[in-house]
Amino acid sequence: MKSKSFIIAVAFSCVMIIVPLIFILVVGIEKLPLLWERSYLLKSLKQTLFICSLTVIITHLIGIPLAIYIAGSENKFHKFLIYAMLISTLVSGIVKTVSWISLLSDNGLINNTLTSVGVISQPLDLLYNNFSITVGFVYVMLPLVTINVYTAVSNIDSDLIKAAKSLGAKSSSVVKRVILPQVKYEILTSITIVFVTTLTLFSIPKVLGGSDKMLAVLLESSVTSVNYDDAIVVSLVMIVISSLLILLVGSIQRKSRWM
Repeated sequence: MKSKSFIIAVAFSCVMIIVPLIFILVVGIEKLPLLWERSYLLKSLKQTLFICSLTVIITHLIGIPLAIYIAGSENKFHKFLIYAMLISTLVSGIVKTVSWISLLSDNGLINNTLTSVGVISQPLDLLYNNFSITVGFVYVMLPLVTINVYTAVSNIDSDLIKAAKSLGAKSSSVVKRVILPQVKYEILTSITIVFVTTLTLFSIPKVLGGSDKMLAVLLESSVTSVNYDDAIVVSLVMIVISSLLILLVGSIQRKSRWM
């Protein structure tokens, strides 16, 4: 009975996952030259890679120090921030994204405030561009990075940190030589999660970008307009990029464990 269930599960996985993936790979490779023939595809690819990479950098430059600070703090309010971030991950991404429109639009809070205090005379172009997409991505992904790193830092033996400080190590040295080496795998994992998620997420660039600036939005519009050639090429590119990044990070982690 168990063997039959296993066979059914494998067959179902092949039909629903593997077969479509093979189809995309086979047909996508055949149509891959369209990536260079249609300039908007290549432009969207470059812009997507840039914004995803920028999001990874910003979220980790903010999230890692914030997670380390909160983990080492005894202030209950700081711990509350982690719970608030955890709750924010449960809120719909569309809801959180739409709220930024009221902040970044020409008549939004930011432009109205800057105009009223005389800092600017004309509204800043903050919406429907790379800036607004990046802001939306960072806003959604930062809690995930912070929580991931915070969990790893909290599991570090506190005696290691106390020993380093007792030997005269400065806080920066403790972070560099004790904490970061202990959480490097979690950081690599969060880098992968942030990049792959932003690569495939279309709701935020759709709402805040206003056009086919990102591959995910281009994929959605291609399917909607029954442009399956573009859809297959974009799908193949996204699968290849995601797979290469996952393989690269996995290889780095394996080599680090054997060193």
